[in-house]
Amino acid sequence: MKNVVILGAGKLGTTLGRALAETGFRIKAVSCRSSASAEKSASLIPGSPQAFSNNRDAAALGQWIVLTTPDDQIADLAREISALQLKNHLVFHCSGLLSADILSPLQKKGAWTASLHPVQTF
Repeated sequence: MKNVVILGAGKLGTTLGRALAETGFRIKAVSCRSSASAEKSASLIPGSPQAFSNNRDAAALGQWIVLTTPDDQIADLAREISALQLKNHLVFHCSGLLSADILSPLQKKGAWTASLHPVQTF
């Protein structure tokens, strides 16, 4: 089982993390702008993921990295975590508007990239 990290663990990220954990995925970390928000999100996800307010520190723990930030933050977040070793990591965002092309800095580092928009209402 791959270690999953959720960056931008607001309502969508927390809901997705909880659903993944309940189906057997190992959620290693969540990241939010504030430590308090990250801790709240982590407390709602089974498996006691670590809580971070630093995206890069959280992303370093995952083999699968899920970006659930608002659409206008995805490109900056991709550049931010592109400093990590991402070869053979899966990184995807949950925007219904943007394609996976916005993650090209990560693809250049050897990551597999995708766009996955949940088909249900959150």
